[in-house]
Amino acid sequence: MKNLKVIAMLLAVTALVFTAYDDLSGSEQGPGEPIVETVGGVRFQLNLANDRDSVTFPTGVDDDGIATLNHKFYMGDTQVTYELWKVVYDWATDARARGNAVYTFANRGRMGSHTEYEFTDQHPVTDVSWRDAIIWCNALSEMTGLEPVYRDRNDTNVILRDSTVAIQNLVEEEEETIYRKGYRLPTSMEWEMAARYRGTDRTNTVTGVVGGVNFGRERIKWTKGNSASGDTGEARAGSSTLGNYAWFPETVRDRYPARVNTSQPVSKSDPVDGRRPNALGLYDMSGNVDEWCFTSSGTSRVLRGGRWGGSPILLRVGHVSVAGPSINSGMRGFRLAKTK
Repeated sequence: MKNLKVIAMLLAVTALVFTAYDDLSGSEQGPGEPIVETVGGVRFQLNLANDRDSVTFPTGVDDDGIATLNHKFYMGDTQVTYELWKVVYDWATDARARGNAVYTFANRGRMGSHTEYEFTDQHPVTDVSWRDAIIWCNALSEMTGLEPVYRDRNDTNVILRDSTVAIQNLVEEEEETIYRKGYRLPTSMEWEMAARYRGTDRTNTVTGVVGGVNFGRERIKWTKGNSASGDTGEARAGSSTLGNYAWFPETVRDRYPARVNTSQPVSKSDPVDGRRPNALGLYDMSGNVDEWCFTSSGTSRVLRGGRWGGSPILLRVGHVSVAGPSINSGMRGFRLAKTK
């Protein structure tokens, strides 16, 4: 009888231990920790980029700006693959199944960058516009049972579903969209924060006072704005030295051997996770294809990260490019973001 009581006590304690563990599971994630989702049999992953209620970081190529984000968010660990794009695209455009809730896209997307090369569905989706990316994010959210982020500013009950129209004139402003819980494009500042993050590693990081913040004393360290994401060495070419590839960072050097060692240009994109990630476990934050961000710049939209066929100066984490929201290109894709 005594043995039975002991066994019962042990079982009770064990149950309490496992209950406590279950209650804490996933609630205390740190930077870089993933959430993994599956849709239509396709697995994709987002990593926690910011785990703080407020984070301040330097901005710009010369590290002379400053930004603060007041929300926690995830960032896709890779650029959106053609595989993921296609399974959502097919679901969204199935008029028979979707009825009045069908989605319409200006572009179908394609694998990688050039038709003369052999590509797989693990290459980034390209040839999609900013409008296409916005509508696709809404479709992914709806397909996975989440609240679609992008809505008509005149009636927030209306989900935007058509990228063939000028939705940039209809969609709500950035501050209205980032707190919804569906999938979306990162803002320009979210992208730069995630690209710069180094954790406690002091290598090639910003020091000194910017905007009243002493980044030499801050716990979180940030990659310099004239470097690629995850770069551990100084950029040695000036911003105007378009033809000098000597400073190519180690994180992207093995992606572009032709650009580094000869005058032969790089001629295609690569699979999305073929090289080393940055400190948050994010691949290709510098290189492969340009990434659409939600943020506007006049009548254009922001692109970040640089691309396989561009100058190395485009790979710098502080660099901002822009393009019209309806323009599609084989050098442009996107990655997902999601508010925690």
